[in-house]
Amino acid sequence: MKSVSIFNKKDSFSYRNIVKTVEDFKPLRGLPFQLGLEEGIVSGTNTWSTDFCLAMLIFLLITILFYVEKEEGLTSLIRSTRHGKLRTFGAKLTALTLITIFLSLIYYGSILLLAERLYGFGSLSRYIQSMSSFYHAVQPLTVEQYLLVYMLLKILVNILLGWLMAALFLGLGHISKIYVATSLLLGASYLCYSLIHPNSYLNVLKYINILAFYDAFHFISDYRNLNILGYPVRKDTLTLWV
Repeated sequence: MKSVSIFNKKDSFSYRNIVKTVEDFKPLRGLPFQLGLEEGIVSGTNTWSTDFCLAMLIFLLITILFYVEKEEGLTSLIRSTRHGKLRTFGAKLTALTLITIFLSLIYYGSILLLAERLYGFGSLSRYIQSMSSFYHAVQPLTVEQYLLVYMLLKILVNILLGWLMAALFLGLGHISKIYVATSLLLGASYLCYSLIHPNSYLNVLKYINILAFYDAFHFISDYRNLNILGYPVRKDTLTLWV
């Protein structure tokens, strides 16, 4: 591709992207491939309905933790006690984080268990690149490693969503403002993720938003470099930094 005139300008994003793509895929050379069914792995790790239900549960949990006491007029009483404001907030944030981790393990763990029972995962030691759905994956992960990374990503994004919503509850105060802000945040994320083309110059907005963070399946299976000031940055790297 570097020999084609439209790509061979060394100061262009296209040229840098070609060079970086070759370097990124070098670790996959010589991987041992092994035949195996992929239906269980794909269906068990590509579940939007589960994401939606869990996000609603997190929102309900935050409402109980951060809004009920304000609605009942207990906020002034808590703030008047020694260390009441800071320690109460720390306790709530800790409870939110731990319950979110528990819910994530229960929800996604049960889906993976059902997928394994229905379809099977095959050999957990084979590399995911052995399956057609992961031909473009750049991380040399075994099936077992992929499932562990998938669970970790889901837990992290649910914690992130919980902290963002907690910040809205603390910063805005009024429940109607919180509903509007949450709807705008999730609505803008959905529009960017569903309408922006993967190769658009606006694809940073497509992949760096809360809805894209939930798509752990394509986070791993879809290799893509984003254009950051003319330089290619791997989508997964930028996502983790954000």
